[in-house]
Parts: sequence; C-alpha cells; structure tokens
Amino acid sequence: MMSGLKWIVLAIAAFVATSGQAQAALIATDPVPKSVTVVHNGLRWAWASPVASQFWGGGNELKVPSFHAGWRYATAQEMLSIPPIALFQALAGGAAAAAPYWNTVFTHVDPSDYNAGNVLSVPDGSHYESLYVTAVPEPSSIALLGLGAVGLVLAERRRRRRARDA
Repeated sequence: MMSGLKWIVLAIAAFVATSGQAQAALIATDPVPKSVTVVHNGLRWAWASPVASQFWGGGNELKVPSFHAGWRYATAQEMLSIPPIALFQALAGGAAAAAPYWNTVFTHVDPSDYNAGNVLSVPDGSHYESLYVTAVPEPSSIALLGLGAVGLVLAERRRRRRARDA
C-alpha cells in the first residue's frame, strides 16, 4: 500500500511526464501541439489565423485564444517583439501549421501580410494576421519540482528507516 506522500510524488511525476503532449487534428478541439508553435522571447507563439476578425467572409470563425487552455492574446509590449517569420516557416507543417486550431474554415496564413507587418493579436475586424501566446515553463521551475519530489522521497525513506531502527 502506498503512503500519501508517495501518491503525491507519483502525481507530480505523472503531471510533468504528460504535460505538453497532444494529438493534432484539422480544425481541432485538441490541445495545440508544440510542433506547430515557436518559442521566442520566453513565450510560445501560435500563428493562429490569416485574419484578425472573429467572423470573416460569412464562413470562418476565429476562436478566442482561450479556446485552447492556457493561450491568450499577446500584450502590446509582447507584440513589439514578435517572432521572425523564418521561425514559423521552419515548422514541419509550414507557416500555416497552427491556423486549423483556431479557425472553423481557414487552414492557411498569409506570409506576405506577416512580412509587411500586418500582424495583431486582438481581433479588430481586419485582414491582419493573428498571433496568440502562452507561457513557457522555465527549465528552472521544472527542475525545482523534480528536486522537490526527490527530496520528498528521500525524507520518506529516512522516516521509515528511523521507524524501523527504533
């Protein structure tokens, strides 16, 4: 039988091991896989749409970033340092990779608009490209979680050894 401490350690280990794993599907409600996003300036960026409009052309609906857990609009300050287009174009699926995760029709983006600086995060009804962001866990935070789990296991072993020796 496992003690409560071991269950906590096991739960933390399971969370760390499974965080960020996702299945991809076109126009998906699945989590956005890391393979269709880029990390730049401490944020994970998704090129979410070829328009900055909630509804476009009578057919497409651009979902809000929170349609996928953890995503949000970039702040004005963050938009001052958007990723270079080359980072998006280097993705295995190309620059359009994240569009199916927030659009009901569009699966493409427009590199010419991006290159021209026509990029927003918050929709304004325009043809500008849309970018969404999410936080990237710092490696030090993950390391601290791991060290804490190791410390809990060692403390439990020490407690049991003392109980056995007493």
